[in-house]
Amino acid sequence: MTPDLFDKLLNIVKDDLQKCLIKNPLSPAHRLLITLHYLAEGCSMQELAWCYRVGKSTAHYVIKETTSVLWEKLCPLVLPEPTREQFEEISMQFYERWDMPNCFGAVDGKHVSIQAPKHSGSDYFNYKKGFSLVLLAVCDAKYCFTMVDIGAQGSSHKS
Repeated sequence: MTPDLFDKLLNIVKDDLQKCLIKNPLSPAHRLLITLHYLAEGCSMQELAWCYRVGKSTAHYVIKETTSVLWEKLCPLVLPEPTREQFEEISMQFYERWDMPNCFGAVDGKHVSIQAPKHSGSDYFNYKKGFSLVLLAVCDAKYCFTMVDIGAQGSSHKS
């Protein structure tokens, strides 16, 4: 990520990441940096704690909170809810490109293996005898995402 892109992303989320009630809060830039490092590498909380000189629980909390803020702020910008006119345009693209009339999206899903959350019972236990979250996406005729649903329990029979 370039410094300019980092600054642009920080400007979008910094107000929601600023903490005032804590004695020595982490800056919004520090919080975003920890989260982006985790998302890019998928390293352990211990490794992040060592790299950024914070506690393991602090790193975990920062990542959880920052990803929620990123989703809340970026989803309307990057993946807005399609309008009726956009659905009609997508349907026309499917007809012209793939000869599929009245189609407004191609749907696919994926089970992502997870470690079972505490006290979840069989909620996330899927048909493959493992624990998972379900990612579901709809794409237009040009393979671009138009809608996503992330985080359904793996035991969901509708996945």
